[in-house]
Amino acid sequence: MPKCLYCKKVFINQKALVIHTNLVEITNRVLNNQNKLERQNLSVKKDMNYKQHCFKYNLNNGLEEINSNINSFIENQNPNRSIEEQIIELFNQSDSQSNDQSDSQSNDHSDFQSNNHNNSQSNNHSNSQSNISDA
Repeated sequence: MPKCLYCKKVFINQKALVIHTNLVEITNRVLNNQNKLERQNLSVKKDMNYKQHCFKYNLNNGLEEINSNINSFIENQNPNRSIEEQIIELFNQSDSQSNDQSDSQSNDHSDFQSNNHNNSQSNNHSNSQSNISDA
């Protein structure tokens, strides 16, 4: 009597065994594909949860920083001046800070350009000296 290789069930004839074996193999493939999809979905969910956690963490830190800035602004308010004047002063301070940063970056760039210009001049000078000595 024929026996199933997967479940060891005994069948009356070969035709019933073939049908059963085909069903078992198809079921195994379907279950394997479902398992693969579930693993992929878990990976995607894990990645999404991580990104969501990072976003919430950064958002909370940003809100804490804003609240801290607002609180320090309120504490540093001068009652003799209007709020508009104080806000303008804060914007001017932030503009001057950003200008200082851009100035330092442009100075770095101009230093680089002047160094390149000086290097090319010294190379030209040494080349002309060697041409004179060759003559």
